[in-house]
Amino acid sequence: RERDPGRPISLEGSRPPRMRSIIALLALSAPTTTCGELHDVAQDNATFTGPSSRVGAALAAPRIAAIHTHLEGNLGDEMETTPVLDFLTKAGYTVDVFCARWKRDPGQRVSARAVRELAYADEVFTSSPPFGDSPHDERRAEAALLSRDYAAVIVMPGPMNAARMLATCKLAHGLRSKPLVVAVGVTISHIPAADSLGWNMSVYNPCSSALVIAREPITARRWTAFVSRKGARTAELDILADTMSADTLAPCPALGSSAVFAGDTSFSFKPSAALMGTWRRHYSDWAHTQFDAGRGRPWRALIFNRNSNKENLRVYKGVVSLRVLTLPSVHSSKSPDRVGAPAVGYNKTKTVRFDATNVVFATSDVDVDRGYLANLVARGIVPATRAILAENVEQMWGLIDTARRAGVLVLSDRYHPAVAAHLLGARVQVIKYSREPQKLNGVNQMLGLPSEKVHDLNARAWRCMHQALATRRRS
Repeated sequence: RERDPGRPISLEGSRPPRMRSIIALLALSAPTTTCGELHDVAQDNATFTGPSSRVGAALAAPRIAAIHTHLEGNLGDEMETTPVLDFLTKAGYTVDVFCARWKRDPGQRVSARAVRELAYADEVFTSSPPFGDSPHDERRAEAALLSRDYAAVIVMPGPMNAARMLATCKLAHGLRSKPLVVAVGVTISHIPAADSLGWNMSVYNPCSSALVIAREPITARRWTAFVSRKGARTAELDILADTMSADTLAPCPALGSSAVFAGDTSFSFKPSAALMGTWRRHYSDWAHTQFDAGRGRPWRALIFNRNSNKENLRVYKGVVSLRVLTLPSVHSSKSPDRVGAPAVGYNKTKTVRFDATNVVFATSDVDVDRGYLANLVARGIVPATRAILAENVEQMWGLIDTARRAGVLVLSDRYHPAVAAHLLGARVQVIKYSREPQKLNGVNQMLGLPSEKVHDLNARAWRCMHQALATRRRS
């Protein structure tokens, strides 16, 4: 896709030389994103080896509804969504994808960049429950959800509130097939006291047979306290003792009894090594032309800052100031061979400063932040060659890995650039973002664990999900 020749400001990073006409082909032909820790748990139940093998077999496979799926083109959504769809496909399920309603216009809910995710979908609907009145796309999605005998309803990764989770459980309970509800890689906010929603949880728990896999300690603690009717402190101790031990052999909790704690599903994402290497070489050459440490112009910071978080990033007289979360403390473990749990709660902040000549700005959501980066360039804060639009995951990873090799600090108020930096071994700090404190504090807490231990936590979560689906499949 060529750049618009009429665009007044050209931002760097669209693609390296000779890649413009083949980028979509590379994305499609690159090795399927897989989750190494999923192979063993899915192997014994695998009916299909990948999306292409579903041809002619979809009618024989149990069907799953993947609701609230983000396909809007954000690279973080791609990182967290792909491992889940890959897991379900390898476990032998046909997947119907119901798009999240984050964007008002249904026509903007499926991006042309969502190549990986769409490869796993048998059918795509541009709406998810709860459904409103009459729009054609909603009627079509609702008809499918009511008429098809889904084995499970999967609430896909991302933030949601407790009312929506409970409504999803109630909806599934009313369907003919009584599907299992699994919320995987979620941040659940506004979790109330058990008796504040108009029903007595001891008599009726709409999520009594649901599996919740939480991606940060606060969600795990509060959801467990909510569904188990335990005090928050007791629930926290249970989580610290049982689900945060990074013990992949620990038994899975009974459905509806507590949350399973894991890292975000993006910690299980594997990029295309070949495509990432191409971008790494591109940005290595680019960095050499942009910075010269010997002449006092070193590269010090790679900043992923969103348009809606200007309050925590200020530029004054050529100095960039950011409010960042301090790295969390890590609880000591009872056993020396275990890594303890990250601190449960919110982190303090501090201010860091950089000369504007030593920073690069980037975004993992080009549709939302393109204008913001263009404005930084127009104001003379950074040149266009240091305002980077990452249009695919491997481009973002290649940029971050180049920063790591140069000893550059990565700062982000978006979740998944921080995850990528942690996985790649780069120095990383989370920028404060007041609109999503639970989510951003959660990923900051995960940075206190080695990536290998987060993989262990995820392996247990995938096993629990596989176990719940297999039990439902046999029933």
